[in-house]
Amino acid sequence: VYAADNLAWAFYISENVTNAIQYRASAFQLGETDPLILFHEGIIALRSGDTVVAKRLLAKSIAQNPYFSILQYNKAHKALKNL
Repeated sequence: VYAADNLAWAFYISENVTNAIQYRASAFQLGETDPLILFHEGIIALRSGDTVVAKRLLAKSIAQNPYFSILQYNKAHKALKNL
């Protein structure tokens, strides 16, 4: 799960959305509920244009732990607010 998430996030950071989506799907299928992974999946879904999934994943991430990441706190809350 964490390997798939790390690959998905690395592809997202490098702006390779196609591969990010592929690995996001792998992490998602494995059923991970870690708030940071849900955040990664939500942001990748948002970048790919899937706002319904993005909103659900970001909301779930923040609901589980609003402070899941000092580095991503603002980005998560802002993205969810804008959806």
